[in-house]
Amino acid sequence: MSAMSATTPWWEPYADECDAAAAVDGASFVLSFEAEAVYDAQAFSRDYRCLKLRLANGVVALAATLAYDGETTAEESFERDVSPTLEPGACCFLLFRIRTWALFTWAPATAADADAYLAARDELRVALGGSVRVPHAFAWRARSDAVLHECILSAGPLGYGDIPTLSGRTRHNADEHPETPRPVVGRRDGDEPETSNEPRSP
Repeated sequence: MSAMSATTPWWEPYADECDAAAAVDGASFVLSFEAEAVYDAQAFSRDYRCLKLRLANGVVALAATLAYDGETTAEESFERDVSPTLEPGACCFLLFRIRTWALFTWAPATAADADAYLAARDELRVALGGSVRVPHAFAWRARSDAVLHECILSAGPLGYGDIPTLSGRTRHNADEHPETPRPVVGRRDGDEPETSNEPRSP
């Protein structure tokens, strides 16, 4: 049993069958179809608290998922399941879900690929919907940096009217491209927020 599974039993490794040759539009990397699909599906469900992504060979792929149990608060889950998995020599991206998503880039100075992760993080945020869908993003260079700021804990739910639209594999902010019609997805009403039933600490 790995150290991760021993200390955080809710993490599950994810075998992302990504295509390393799939980069498009001159991007420095491509977000794998599976990572994008799992991430987008969370707008209508509450399966995962956190998604762990790895950058390798020009692809950002889904490496592991952390289940959402419906009882543990964000703070408890972060301290129990996220902080202990930060490895000194292994970078990763963490998409952590409360009412909206937060993107954390774990790029410790001791890791050989830290600069690559730091260089890719802004582009990844855009690929995930930009600041509208991922309003908070932080880079962690040391374990002491890994904290949940109040701005993340107090963020309100994301309304459907604010979600960026899609054009091929490139996401566009609807405010920047008002001429692009918003697709109707699933059965969610126009002003209904993404699924975000979030327990809170007293």
